[in-house]
Amino acid sequence: PADATATATATVTPTEIESESETEKEPASATSDDETATVKDVTGTTTTITLVSYNAEEYQSQLHDSLLPISNNNVNINTTTAFAGTFRGGFCNHYIMFIGVMFMAHEQQSNQIIEQSIRWKDTHATDMYIEHNKLFDVVHWNSNFPNLPRLAIYDENIHTEMIIKPLSNITIEGKVYNTSYLNTWNVEGDPMLTAKLPRAIGGTRQNQAQNSYKRFSRILQYNNGTLAQRNEPENYAMYKLIHQAFRPHPALQVMVDKVANDLRSSTTEGGTGTYAVLHARIEPDMDMHPMCKDKKVRNVTDIIDAIYAQYPEPPVSKVLIVFNRNLLEAEAQKDGGKDNSVHQMAVHNLKVVNEAVQSGLWGGRVEMVEAGSRMVEEVLDNPFYKHFSNVVGGIVNFFVAIQADLFIGTEVSTYTTMVINSRFYRELRQNYFYRPEGLYWVTPEDRKVPHQFVC
Repeated sequence: PADATATATATVTPTEIESESETEKEPASATSDDETATVKDVTGTTTTITLVSYNAEEYQSQLHDSLLPISNNNVNINTTTAFAGTFRGGFCNHYIMFIGVMFMAHEQQSNQIIEQSIRWKDTHATDMYIEHNKLFDVVHWNSNFPNLPRLAIYDENIHTEMIIKPLSNITIEGKVYNTSYLNTWNVEGDPMLTAKLPRAIGGTRQNQAQNSYKRFSRILQYNNGTLAQRNEPENYAMYKLIHQAFRPHPALQVMVDKVANDLRSSTTEGGTGTYAVLHARIEPDMDMHPMCKDKKVRNVTDIIDAIYAQYPEPPVSKVLIVFNRNLLEAEAQKDGGKDNSVHQMAVHNLKVVNEAVQSGLWGGRVEMVEAGSRMVEEVLDNPFYKHFSNVVGGIVNFFVAIQADLFIGTEVSTYTTMVINSRFYRELRQNYFYRPEGLYWVTPEDRKVPHQFVC
């Protein structure tokens, strides 16, 4: 912000993520030279999409300025907070906890959070933690301050009761990257009780961030959101804005646009230049999960038949299917017996998905494309992101799903819920759950509040 006064020079600087081309000179915002694509969604509405260019050097300068800790009428250094916990689970569980951290900071009357205290785990792959600004657009996020808590870099001269040191380095193609930081506290006793510069939140109770999110999402459901709007107007406004302001790092947004643009490039006769995303949660771990059995659809054939029943004619040119192939293949390759229903279902689902990817849907008129880290690796030129293709793939797939013309998923999944809620706040209403009885429209035009995950 123009009136922000930097209080000191930051002692830790965010690591640069290199652009795909060092000679590219377009700015990080849209310009007249940016490519555009005109598409028509499943409702017939025509939209022009801008594929935003990205310049790493310019963005890095903006990021440095944006992260400087400030003190003015909107920010008090003495109320700056830092997240003392860690994110757990997959990407969408991380996202839920990230929203919870924002709520906790607000409850502490803090609107400035130490950025290095927020780290995302490359779960089920390297299991390393990655600093927030390497994965998400902090410049855009901070442009929403003071309506959202801003992220600020650690400064040892200001945040004297906290110590941040590099946690892990990794060498990729001869270049050393610092991925995240180790946060410790220079106070006696429990920092949750004693630390002031900055305050510690979410440390001793690992579920606190998640519970903060769940508490508000429950309140949001009462009386179509009027109770939350009346009793917690700031949280109500902040929750909506978070879903709009949360964006991938500009380098990853380029990847999202590449994938989405390719999906909109119709290769079939009569194609509409649109795409759907199907989140098929058909892996054996979900099959065995005891919660919400009455809402599950185990058989991918039943899911596809439900889509055909809703759309006798193809509503899109391509379908991107999101599922974990590794889990499905691992179960299918086991020596399972005929009485093992989980194993038999995995074998069947894998066969059906493979056939659909090879032959297409609607009698071959619609191509089915498989999502996953492999697809992301095909469009990634950056060695850092390619190394962490699991978490990066999750982020890219998530935002590709948000941009889809049609989204279909399951209410037993946090991934589906977070995609639909993000789309809801972007006024993208073509969102469906597949249920045993067929497709259910989650976000009709008269719906006032997003879906609450309960499974």
